[in-house]
Amino acid sequence: MKKDFQIDRIEKWLLRGRKLTPIQALEKFGCFRLGARIHELNKWYQGSIKKKMIKVATRSGWTRVAQYYLEE
Repeated sequence: MKKDFQIDRIEKWLLRGRKLTPIQALEKFGCFRLGARIHELNKWYQGSIKKKMIKVATRSGWTRVAQYYLEE
């Protein structure tokens, strides 16, 4: 399986110990489908990329979004 440019950038972000939400992925990498990219990366990392649901403020109140991170 060949990794594409978007996946490579997401991987480097996570390897630096950073967390990533879909909103951040869209802003930083132009990624509309972060969950799909994480699924592909998890094949390489054997399930080490974890997901935590967090609350974030929106214009209309609060919502929950996934936040991904690489478990060490």
